[in-house]
Amino acid sequence: VTAEGAYTLDFDTTEAGINNNMNVLAGQIVKVGRIKATAQKEAAIINDLVIKNTGSATNQTAARVYLYKDSAMTQLIGSADFANIDTNDQRALLQGINYTIPTTGITYIYVGVLVKPIDYSNSPSADATAVAGTTIDLQIPTDSTGYVTKATGASTGQTLAYNFANSASTNSSVTATVMGAVMSNITTDFANGLLANGTAKDIFSFKVTAPASTNVDYDGTALGVKVTDVTFTIAS
Repeated sequence: VTAEGAYTLDFDTTEAGINNNMNVLAGQIVKVGRIKATAQKEAAIINDLVIKNTGSATNQTAARVYLYKDSAMTQLIGSADFANIDTNDQRALLQGINYTIPTTGITYIYVGVLVKPIDYSNSPSADATAVAGTTIDLQIPTDSTGYVTKATGASTGQTLAYNFANSASTNSSVTATVMGAVMSNITTDFANGLLANGTAKDIFSFKVTAPASTNVDYDGTALGVKVTDVTFTIAS
């Protein structure tokens, strides 16, 4: 006889790249976090999963949530649109994903969000409704009417108990702030050299890269990044 199992789900912020607050570029699917999942006594099949955005971005900015098996976001589990429930309460119900969590080790589910493009011009695209500076903070919320997280036991077929009926997940994702442009890389081409007394020499330069996007400003020009402060550290 197989004992009825149990499972846990919670956001995990220990992986590099999603362990600190971040700026994310509007107009693409961005990785904003991962969920740590475990199962006890029997494998748990996650049938339905609710994701809530408690940040300031409405579903006109953060439009859809995606779940992936891998950090590279190439193996899709499922996706669903965010619905506008209330201020700082956008929810997505991922139904019928039926993703199995084994009893061995820890399973990670990676979470991406489709951020709509930004267009501040006089004739914006109908889908370019994102607002820069708004935020995305994800959690698994308390169950509510129409938004219930559910899992069944792979052996028993029984609905497995978890406390989403009474409380939200303990942890949230890091805060992702929506931007019209971001810096993606900083590089330098200078090599080591020698300085001679009384001789001027360029010793350092750097190049900032901003990825291309369709995000545009009020005058229709592409949104870009502005470097306002630079800190240098000299190592001797």
